[in-house]
Amino acid sequence: MSLLNSLGAETPKDTNLFGCGNTRGCYLMVRQIQQVTPDEPCLHCGKPDWCYRLGELTVCKRDAEPAPGWEATSKHDADGSRYYAPVESKKSVRPPQNAHGTIQLVMAPH
Repeated sequence: MSLLNSLGAETPKDTNLFGCGNTRGCYLMVRQIQQVTPDEPCLHCGKPDWCYRLGELTVCKRDAEPAPGWEATSKHDADGSRYYAPVESKKSVRPPQNAHGTIQLVMAPH
């Protein structure tokens, strides 16, 4: 019996379970795997089959390079295929400030 069944829920085919370990206990989140289709092919290889999406993550079963705007994560599925995630924009670095909160201008010597 699966954890979902023990909670009185049906377990859909191709479902991944995620938990957390916060101080208030764990919660269960279920995300349905969405297979690619001819209308919505893989973002990375462009093929209409074999690859899938899981929430905002994607998996290309053909090991194609990530599409523009996507990056490979350090995680893999059970078959060893890498998860891809949208590239997160990085915050720009603030210029140095002094104790009064004003920006310090640094002049290079000529």
